[in-house]
Amino acid sequence: MTVLKFRAWMPSLQWMCEVLAISWDDKYCDVCYLGDTERNTEMTVDFDEIELIQSTGLFDKNGREIFAGDIIEQEGVFGVIRLDNTFGIYFELENDEFDFPEVSVLEELEEGREQASIYLNVVGNIYENKELLEGTE
Repeated sequence: MTVLKFRAWMPSLQWMCEVLAISWDDKYCDVCYLGDTERNTEMTVDFDEIELIQSTGLFDKNGREIFAGDIIEQEGVFGVIRLDNTFGIYFELENDEFDFPEVSVLEELEEGREQASIYLNVVGNIYENKELLEGTE
């Protein structure tokens, strides 16, 4: 059984949050500031207060979990991880010289998993680190 994992961006506080629980029926979730191991910042927020961000199930070369919206780097070339219901995981790239496949369809996920763990490095995300994408198309 695959367990979906999420984190959440809370624009009002400019916080990336760990998602502790989700109520899909009532449209809210319990979150705490990412890295708050004591959970002093735990709160319940409605879906319209956050942006839920799903894990890809992949890990970069440093063992960091890759989420949608993460900015990845390989040999100085940057890309953004996206999730799509049709294609699975795909990568919006700065240019065509990137060695990682632009589209990783579900059949190729194992190959993509291996390549991500060897070549990719998560350097930030589109919510907290927009400056990393300045000058890219």
